[in-house]
Amino acid sequence: MSSTFTNLATEILTEIFLLCLPINTLQAHKVGRWTDTFLELPDDVLLVIFQHLGSELYALARLSPRLNLLALPVYLAHNGVPNPTELCEFRLVNRPMGGDTLSALSSAVYITQTKHISCEFTSGGNVSCYLHHIERLTNLIRKLSSVDAILLSLVDLGNVDSEVNELVKEQWRRTFSALLNVILERMCASLTIRVSSAALLEVLAEELPTLAELEVVSCPDFLDLKLIELLGKLPALTRLSLPFKADLHGDRPFASDRIIPSLPNVCSLTTAAPFLLHFLLADNALPILENLELECPLQRHCPRNGR
Repeated sequence: MSSTFTNLATEILTEIFLLCLPINTLQAHKVGRWTDTFLELPDDVLLVIFQHLGSELYALARLSPRLNLLALPVYLAHNGVPNPTELCEFRLVNRPMGGDTLSALSSAVYITQTKHISCEFTSGGNVSCYLHHIERLTNLIRKLSSVDAILLSLVDLGNVDSEVNELVKEQWRRTFSALLNVILERMCASLTIRVSSAALLEVLAEELPTLAELEVVSCPDFLDLKLIELLGKLPALTRLSLPFKADLHGDRPFASDRIIPSLPNVCSLTTAAPFLLHFLLADNALPILENLELECPLQRHCPRNGR
């Protein structure tokens, strides 16, 4: 604590001097005395000082419960999270670094729940950092009592700079499975995942059998069969959004009758004609569908009510 205050003392004293014009001289003779004096300042004075600080607010917030409550809201607001109980939105870079927005959210004692989490993982960097970020996100969600909706923009393992062998793939599988399990424990009502990965679809099929909402933003043709297999293992789906596909021509795996999910609980479906025609091959397909939004080649959105 003393060393941290030593590093912050000069900068904070400068801010006090700038904000309190009648003061002619400010000195911190001893770290211990500086600590006591600083903590004796009233909350409103500290908040004025904190408005003029940057990344050092995170280190400052770790020094006491009071500073945690005062400094972290300012730090998070500076980093695009002014109301964390409504939305926690942040971006993670795959390289070693100090405290970031996720660190602040995880250490904020006053944040016990949130309505929405939006997390973007960036491409490139080291795969070990990527896996560590997933673990950190898991710990944040585990800390919260409830989360209503989560949006994850993931990175395919082929888009990192370091080597990815079978051991790394298995480690990713375990790490991401742990994240999904925590999301399930929090009874998250909506989970949106953005990535093109066969491994991800396999994990989803195993770990989220009770998933209620799924949005697939894009899916390359070579993953069509994996996607169909996933849907067949998610009988609890009520809302489903699938990517646009132009036509049924060519050797398309989902055009066969090998796997035809019936989607018994889907009431809202956004999809393209190839997927819809494939679903209709099943007996009693889409029995409770109420809203259909069909992606068309010329007119991208063709909303229709009912079947």
